[in-house]
Amino acid sequence: MKSMTSTERIFLRLERDGFPMDVVGITTLEPAGDTELTYDDVRLTIVRVLAEAPYLSRRVSQAPLGIGEDKWVDEAQVDLDHHVQEIFCPGEGTERDLLDLVLDLTAEPLDRSRPLWQVWLVHGMADRRSALILRGHHALTDGLGFMHLYQSIFETDPPSAPAAQTARSSAPTRGVAAPSAGIPGPFAGPRSGYEPPALVRAAGEIPQRAVITARTSMRIARVLTRVAPRAMSRTTRELRNRLPGGDMASPPGGAAGTSDSGGVARSTRRPPFVPSFTDHPPVTRFNRHIKDTGRAMAVLSLPLDEVQAARRAHPGATVNDVILAVVSGALRTYLADFDEIPDRPLVTTCPVSVRTRPDGDGGQASGNAFTAIWVDLPVQLDDPVERLTAVHARSSQAKGGLHRSRASWDVLSDLGDLLLPGMVSAAMAFAGSRPFHLIPPTQNLSVSTMRGSKTPLYFCGRKVEHLYARTIICPPVYLFIHAISYDGKLEIGILSARELLPDPEAVARNMRAELDALLDRVAVSGARS
Repeated sequence: MKSMTSTERIFLRLERDGFPMDVVGITTLEPAGDTELTYDDVRLTIVRVLAEAPYLSRRVSQAPLGIGEDKWVDEAQVDLDHHVQEIFCPGEGTERDLLDLVLDLTAEPLDRSRPLWQVWLVHGMADRRSALILRGHHALTDGLGFMHLYQSIFETDPPSAPAAQTARSSAPTRGVAAPSAGIPGPFAGPRSGYEPPALVRAAGEIPQRAVITARTSMRIARVLTRVAPRAMSRTTRELRNRLPGGDMASPPGGAAGTSDSGGVARSTRRPPFVPSFTDHPPVTRFNRHIKDTGRAMAVLSLPLDEVQAARRAHPGATVNDVILAVVSGALRTYLADFDEIPDRPLVTTCPVSVRTRPDGDGGQASGNAFTAIWVDLPVQLDDPVERLTAVHARSSQAKGGLHRSRASWDVLSDLGDLLLPGMVSAAMAFAGSRPFHLIPPTQNLSVSTMRGSKTPLYFCGRKVEHLYARTIICPPVYLFIHAISYDGKLEIGILSARELLPDPEAVARNMRAELDALLDRVAVSGARS
């Protein structure tokens, strides 16, 4: 058995019915002549990938009696008939039909008695296209790790027709175990999946649990001794400013805050995941209590050169800044339709990779190595250029404090290590309850950006047309926008709680319109200069 990291355990413990903690890659493939992509094509590719990434053959060994630690155990034989499947797209095979299929297939958590991944080959797409749905639990790896995995699954050059035909003819057939000869990894003979009895394992883990508790307690204590005095001092100052006779002209945060062009200051010292009753994001329709765990999803593809044009027109701005500004404008437009534009910025978390090198699993990057920064989205500003200016200022400030964000994220992981699995599940249940929403939010949504392949990818001779992702939502954050660059495009996926945002397509349309507005301003500025 292999020990898990605290982040891996957290992703497993956060999971509950209706809120799977996995990421889904949605890949549409162009047709290749008259040949049809087959189940055997996909299965042979997965056999090769399993040999290169042994971590994909691990499954979860649950904490014994709920008091030990979850661990990884190698599966003796991966059942490809379960993990690799084919299905026909419902309806007319449109993009909308494919997204609905993805949400249906991935509505509930993965089976933890098996390795935490699945692949579907989708037939019946419009215009003779096909699709691949690749699902993997976040406990296996993070976003950058999934990109390493994609590099193993897809090719950078289209194979010749004879090579593709050879691959199809040598592929294992459905229901037949892959041959182990010459194939390392999970097919090179039996591998031990032995687990000791629960009582024996629980007894053996008591000393380990004591060591983990002591170590994480000391780490948390060191961080809190630095953070707590500043947080208390800042909260006291905020309350004093709001009492009669207080300095109401002073913005929340006082000297500790930094004001952006939106006139709203936010502290860089208080841990951003700590609720504040005096300085918190606005409560919007995206942050309400929900009863229905159903999800809604929309996708959008933007030309990357248009995003770059907007970036170049604003000195110092990054592609990430443009994306966040576009999201800000899109959400402002959406909220305006309900007359609900807040008077201060929304707050988003943005995951940031801190991975320095792949692990030893055949060069594949398993595990999780990321932190998060908190960035303001100035939806209260009505000018798109001012929004980009404000986003750039706030994101630059957040990146400058990345070491503090990483320490904050580590505290959350350490706290998760101190809690028993059942306690984390109870906390998640409370986060999804109505009383929890009486607590001011710490964020309104999450936005993630990733750098993908600059050149086209191929699968068995078929060009990858689009590459989207269905990400994660869980209480109390019910809106996640993900963007990945691929082959001159920015592929965007929007996932929301259906009860709160039933029409993410509207946000997608607004993002297109917001980028157009930015480009129009760039064109006007260029003409004037």
